[in-house]
Amino acid sequence: MYVKSQKEKKRRKILKAAIKLFAEKGFHQTTIDDIADAAGIGKGTVYEYFNSKIDFVNEIYKIYCTPSQKMQMRLKTNDVSPLEKIQTLLPMLLYDMNTNMNLNRIVLQLWLENGAAAKEAGMDMAKLYRDARLQSESLLKAAIDAGQIRKDIPEFTSMIILAILEGLSLQLLAEPDSYDLDKLSDSILDFILNGIKNN
Repeated sequence: MYVKSQKEKKRRKILKAAIKLFAEKGFHQTTIDDIADAAGIGKGTVYEYFNSKIDFVNEIYKIYCTPSQKMQMRLKTNDVSPLEKIQTLLPMLLYDMNTNMNLNRIVLQLWLENGAAAKEAGMDMAKLYRDARLQSESLLKAAIDAGQIRKDIPEFTSMIILAILEGLSLQLLAEPDSYDLDKLSDSILDFILNGIKNN
């Protein structure tokens, strides 16, 4: 048990070093030697945990997708109304998108390159966006059916909401210390809800 936890600790340390370097130097400019040096271990030890840089990308993409998976689980619960789900999920999604800027920076870089690393790691950003859009549409429809939001909202409202969140995420990547995330989250939630709620 102790050995297993030590191995997991070392694996996380290596992954953390790789994430930092990929975000700072870029995926292609970072070598396994760089990762080993940053983690304070030998190159051979890196290969005991990760076979290649693509293995790092696979792991990074899994971590990146975790907030979306949490959101799916939250949407499945019936303990709160659709409007309450929207009020809970929007700030949670914004917070998750912006708590680890390094992950966002790496995924954006690999996706924009549309290169072999992203493809080998199975990074399907179109599917990620499509799933998020469909979940949002489903939630908005449930809120309409419950009489909690306007019936006349445009069919592409979920796309607009995601665009607002993604746009903010990009601005925060460019200027990470420029905004108070809590205040920003409250303002965005107020802005979106005032646009869709029944008066």
